[in-house]
Amino acid sequence: MRPFLSSFEFAVKGLKYLVLNERNFRVQFIIGIFILLLAFFLPLEGWEFFWILFSVFFVLSLEGLNTIVEEVLDFMEEKYHRKIEIVKDISAGTVLLGSMFSVIVATIIYGRVLFGISRFSGFIIGIILDGFLFGLGLFGGGKK
Repeated sequence: MRPFLSSFEFAVKGLKYLVLNERNFRVQFIIGIFILLLAFFLPLEGWEFFWILFSVFFVLSLEGLNTIVEEVLDFMEEKYHRKIEIVKDISAGTVLLGSMFSVIVATIIYGRVLFGISRFSGFIIGIILDGFLFGLGLFGGGKK
């Protein structure tokens, strides 16, 4: 039974590391808490609540995987290498895709509940917001 309980201890240590040491995870964690609290207090249907919950945990899981990739690559090679940069960029891009998905889910569901807009309109608003996020990544403060 001890090894089973130890796995939870290790998992909590890993989550604690993410929250304390990874700024992006921390920001997404705080946003996720806000999004989930909003879901608890709004009259969502069961399927809507599921998609909100899934979206929050999906993004946090992707951010955790991104951190794993970065930590392993940094451990393996301290010097700059173009291939390592590519792998890290792909890993970060995966988090961006998950975040874009979550924005669409949120605008579809919260758009209907808070503003009475159709699912299609929520989808379009989500796409527009995603375009903005993508533009920030494309033209914003990345190091190159």
